[in-house]
Amino acid sequence: MNVYIYQLLMAVCTGLLYFLNAAGMSIICSGMNVINFGQGAFYMFGTLLCYTLWNLTDNFFIALIGSVLIVGIVGGYCTEFLLRPLYGKPMLFQLLLTMGVGYVLQDFFKLAWGNKMISHSVPEIFDFRVPILGLKFPFYYIFLIILSSAICIAMLVIFLKTKIGMVFRAIITNREMVSCMGYNVKSLNSAMFIVGISLSALAGALNLPITGTGTTQESAVMSTAMSILIIGGITEIKGAFIASMLVGFVTTFGAMFLSQYYSMLPAVLMVLVLIIKPEGLCGKKQGN
Repeated sequence: MNVYIYQLLMAVCTGLLYFLNAAGMSIICSGMNVINFGQGAFYMFGTLLCYTLWNLTDNFFIALIGSVLIVGIVGGYCTEFLLRPLYGKPMLFQLLLTMGVGYVLQDFFKLAWGNKMISHSVPEIFDFRVPILGLKFPFYYIFLIILSSAICIAMLVIFLKTKIGMVFRAIITNREMVSCMGYNVKSLNSAMFIVGISLSALAGALNLPITGTGTTQESAVMSTAMSILIIGGITEIKGAFIASMLVGFVTTFGAMFLSQYYSMLPAVLMVLVLIIKPEGLCGKKQGN
């Protein structure tokens, strides 16, 4: 029973990390009406920068905050000088651009960090265990659950209860109307992109002491995030949360019972959802 409780807590932690990455991708997709195929590269960028800054400063929190800020700045330059000139053009141009950015970043990772796995030990401040339901659970995972849950709640409050959240939701529904009301939609789109990739960078940095990353794992990260978006509904943040938790449970317990095949379980789950409910668990049916 202790093994199942341990796996249950691990599934919650894994699902929340998946959600940070998928939510970032969902914000970009819903606000800018484009799927960022470079999202996995920004996730890896957060992991690799956190690793480097951690070694330089010997401080986990400086590395965590610094990596998110640097990735956000890079994302700001990408949206300002690369994406913004393509606003109003066919979506295919933006898709190809984000894909190209992902490839360029992945080659940069190989050049800067080499073709190898990158990982780090758990921060000393979190390197202890706490008793939960009769077993001792690593506190770093508890920290991840608390931090990720706080970010999830903050996102919901901002999007549902604040004026800026109302404007963002209006952009998703009718960007022309928001522009006519005097808001700079292009700048708001840039803000959405920066927030979206910063969330992915945060997820990558937090994952460094757990599984780390390789400089060639962009496609694996991207495929999991895409599976989650399709399962939950492409532009639905609530759906991304439900799908992330579902995929977290499936992969965690799948690794326990189907160790040779667990990595393909998100794709299998995605196919099942597409057969039963093509618009996703929380997606809305589109009119003919």
